[in-house]
Amino acid sequence: DRDAATLIASDTIDVLVDVMGYTRGNRKGVLAHQPARIQVSFKGYMSTTGAAYLNLATDATTTPPEYAPSYSEKFAVLPNLFFISGHKANHPS
Repeated sequence: DRDAATLIASDTIDVLVDVMGYTRGNRKGVLAHQPARIQVSFKGYMSTTGAAYLNLATDATTTPPEYAPSYSEKFAVLPNLFFISGHKANHPS
C-alpha cells in the first residue's frame, strides 16, 4: 500500500476516489497514507468509513445534514444526485 501511495503522490494526483469502502478488495491502506490532495469516498459504500481523511460525495437525501455528526467524513454534497442506499437503508434503527 505504501508503494501505491508513493506512486500516486509522485504522479501528483489531485483527486483520489474510493468506490470500495470496506468491501472485498478495498485498498484503504493506500488512502490512509493520504497520497492525494483530495480524497473522496463515492457511491460504492454510503456509510461512514471512520476515516477522517476522506470526504463523502453524497446528496442531501442519502445523508441529510443532521446526520453529519455520525460520520467521520466531511460531506461533499452534490446537487441533483440520489443514491438508492444511504444512512436510513444501512442503519434502520
